[in-house]
Amino acid sequence: MLRDILDNEKIEYFGAVPVSVCKSANQRLYASVPENSYAVFMLFPYFVADTASGLAKFAAVPDYHFFADRVFKKCEAYLSEKYPDKYIKGFTDHSPLAECDGACRAGLGIMGRHSML
Repeated sequence: MLRDILDNEKIEYFGAVPVSVCKSANQRLYASVPENSYAVFMLFPYFVADTASGLAKFAAVPDYHFFADRVFKKCEAYLSEKYPDKYIKGFTDHSPLAECDGACRAGLGIMGRHSML
């Protein structure tokens, strides 16, 4: 089950919304998303390593792209098996959808200053 995959990766917060209610971040990519699609938005945990080395906290953790790609591959495999006729694709930073707007619409937070969630 998708919830089991996300629990195993310590992802507590996620939500799904119809793509039709989401703002576009990239018109060319947005046009390639099938009609009647849903988008699943996730809040990834930000692990903070021991910073006794004097490194800034953000520099002491692994690149979140690697973590996100691993999670997406697991979710894509599960969802593709469950819904073989559906378009399943994970995105980080280069999504056809405006990520903060979609996360807000999925109930994961509110849009704050400087368009941050």
